[in-house]
Amino acid sequence: MFDYRFMRHTGQSIAAGRRNSLMFGALQSLSLPDEAGQIDIAALQLGTDGPKVVRLQSSGHQVDLTEDNCTTLLLPRRGRLSSRLGDAQWHAAQSNGLLFGPTTRSTQVIGPFDAFALVFPHEALLRALAGSVRLPDGLNFRAEAPGLARMFRLLADIHDLTGDNDAGLPPAKAAQGLAAMTSDGLVDLILGQTEGDLPDRQPRSHRHRVLLAEEIMRTRAAEPLSMAEIARNLGISLRSLQLAFQQVRHMGPRDALNRIRLDMAHHRLLCAQHGDTVTSIALDCGVSHVSRFAAAYRQSFGEYPAETLSEALRRSA
Repeated sequence: MFDYRFMRHTGQSIAAGRRNSLMFGALQSLSLPDEAGQIDIAALQLGTDGPKVVRLQSSGHQVDLTEDNCTTLLLPRRGRLSSRLGDAQWHAAQSNGLLFGPTTRSTQVIGPFDAFALVFPHEALLRALAGSVRLPDGLNFRAEAPGLARMFRLLADIHDLTGDNDAGLPPAKAAQGLAAMTSDGLVDLILGQTEGDLPDRQPRSHRHRVLLAEEIMRTRAAEPLSMAEIARNLGISLRSLQLAFQQVRHMGPRDALNRIRLDMAHHRLLCAQHGDTVTSIALDCGVSHVSRFAAAYRQSFGEYPAETLSEALRRSA
């Protein structure tokens, strides 16, 4: 299921004391610089206990908060922010990123500010990382960090699903798939920042690992399958899985799964029967973002999926 919510803060001073918020676990204080200040928060939760994709727009604000159960990735598109965790100071400007684990922190946002955030259940992230790295309280990502631009695009695409309200949200079946994509993207980002600490110990087994992983992908392509789950099934670390695919396929495992799903959807569309739709076929093949699927399909097969479907239905009439 999807849960879309919107909140607007205005006024000189808002919120004092511990209480739940739309974006974080608990706010101690939230203040705006003047009476004309404003904060807009639009949050889309992917599943009942899944990650939350947030669009935060602010004229500037100061917030003191405690997050007990989630890791937060902040991706400013405009403006900048500074956060203090104990004696440590963290900064991020446009196109950079900050990652915070469960912490108590104080943040100053300089507006006009526009950012995406991914609020991810911390225990689920630890399971996905499977001991590959030990997460610090904070990580800073420069604009050129591997996977950062891709994460910007992913969160923007997910946020765009909401439109102006929740009427246009995709079927609930897509929520788990999108949650798996955010998990893989976040893990890729973290591992890319710490890859020097994660040597591959069995380079000769790369091809074998890839073949086994691709068999799992083909068998379970219709499911909301995460790369961490595939790695667990193979008894290897997620980083080893990623290295194997880069060596053998020159792409990441998530890209390989997307390719398999595209091929499955192409075959289904070629054999379509009355009552089939592009959306139903895409979802049956594990696709979570149908509009992105259409663009990728056209790039791969030279026509939009609706064109393939139309021709198949014409032939079967």
